[in-house]
Amino acid sequence: GRGQSIQHITLYAYLETRTQPVLIQQATYLPPFNAGQKKPLNLTGEQHLYAGPVERELIYLCTLHGITP
Repeated sequence: GRGQSIQHITLYAYLETRTQPVLIQQATYLPPFNAGQKKPLNLTGEQHLYAGPVERELIYLCTLHGITP
């Protein structure tokens, strides 16, 4: 972004392998981000990722804090 404005948010999740990191998820979020809420904005919802030979599960969610209208 520029100054106080956010033009986009891009999140990346990688699996670390013996040879190199492998991208398993890329997500881009575009405004508007519903500014002015007192509580954090739930950006992603709960995400479930599976990768690697043992198919381990990564569960995460992201929130956006401190944005203003």
